[in-house]
Amino acid sequence: MRGPRILGRNGGLMVTDTFAHVAVVPGQLSAMQGLRDLFSGLEEEVLRLVPEGRRRSLALTALEQSGMWAMAAVSKDWEREPTPLDPLCQGMPGQAAMGHRGVDRGDR
Repeated sequence: MRGPRILGRNGGLMVTDTFAHVAVVPGQLSAMQGLRDLFSGLEEEVLRLVPEGRRRSLALTALEQSGMWAMAAVSKDWEREPTPLDPLCQGMPGQAAMGHRGVDRGDR
């Protein structure tokens, strides 16, 4: 995982690209949509199966955070089109975004 790229100095302050817009390519868009679908489905299941309360709220917050980090990884750390590995994932919506279970990203 790469850190922010240093762009230069501006009045003694170091300027980085941490908050810069990242243009995505078609493969990234499909991976991001697949992730949205998977996280939305998991959220629905948590809401359906887990009783209301603090622990459900914490689980949903952790799911939201996990989704945010997954989207950040796809948008900022993308190097090549993922390749499905798990035959159980074939034909599933979002199969290209299945993380370590269904994609060999070569960076693990």
